[in-house]
Amino acid sequence: MGFQRAATVTVAFPPEHELHGFEAVCKRISTGYYLDKPKATERPYLQEALEELTSALVSWNYEDEKGKAVPATAAGLRRLDIAATKALYKAWLDEVAEVKAPLSPSSPRGGPPSIDPGSIPMTPL
Repeated sequence: MGFQRAATVTVAFPPEHELHGFEAVCKRISTGYYLDKPKATERPYLQEALEELTSALVSWNYEDEKGKAVPATAAGLRRLDIAATKALYKAWLDEVAEVKAPLSPSSPRGGPPSIDPGSIPMTPL
């Protein structure tokens, strides 16, 4: 049985970020797709970036000023202010391109071995 990676990522912002509390679930992208794309912050590519993000967007917790849920669609994405859209796009690309560190190390780092190497039998079995 092989390894299968989750098909989606959750994009969230840290407490110090202006968009803290906003979360979106987006599909992953391939490395080739990521490498072939120009910088998202360049204005001529904004429409393409919106299309990419729309195709990857699965869900989010975005609400309008009246507290009504905004659909995670192209129309809903267009309702975000441009700074929030760019931040979401960048955070999504960062999230799908980054490999997270494990929560805890699986073994201690460095230091001498915990056993005497001379005590390991070296004869064939």
